[in-house]
Amino acid sequence: MRYYATLAGLVVFLCTAGPALGQQKPTFRVEVSTDSVLLGHHFRADFILENAPGGEFSAPDFIPDFTVLAGPNMSSSFSMINGAVTQKVTYTFLLQPAEIGIFYLQPASIAVNGDFLETSPVEILVVPNPDQLPQPEEKPGKESLFGFDSDLWNPFDFLQPAPQAAQPAKKKRKTYKL
Repeated sequence: MRYYATLAGLVVFLCTAGPALGQQKPTFRVEVSTDSVLLGHHFRADFILENAPGGEFSAPDFIPDFTVLAGPNMSSSFSMINGAVTQKVTYTFLLQPAEIGIFYLQPASIAVNGDFLETSPVEILVVPNPDQLPQPEEKPGKESLFGFDSDLWNPFDFLQPAPQAAQPAKKKRKTYKL
């Protein structure tokens, strides 16, 4: 009976301590889609927390340098592979600069397990757009639904009708009456 109690205790220890031992130190960083932008165009700012479940997110004060077009949009992912735990929480903003110049995206902060993590400031260069060039279409990232490369394969291709090959026009025969 003592053997089973020891075995049960070991199993409980491995189940609770195993994932905690495989976890890494939390990191918090910012990524921008571009660090230079034409006036009137927008850019994306992603505040990314890794190796932690998230907490109280505090966005930087964007006003008066930037207008928030969208956000915060939050996405999260969690995976455990062979005991290695990976967590990621992303807060995304779509920002448009208010005027020409050099501006700084101020640090954001987040509370994780009683600690406060902060991003570094990011310099954004805003240049004139005298020709009023339109904003280029953003191509989605390589990673898409189910983690497949969207340029190679779309799992929903079967829902769309297959393109039909152009049929050459049939020549009409001329008929003559005798």
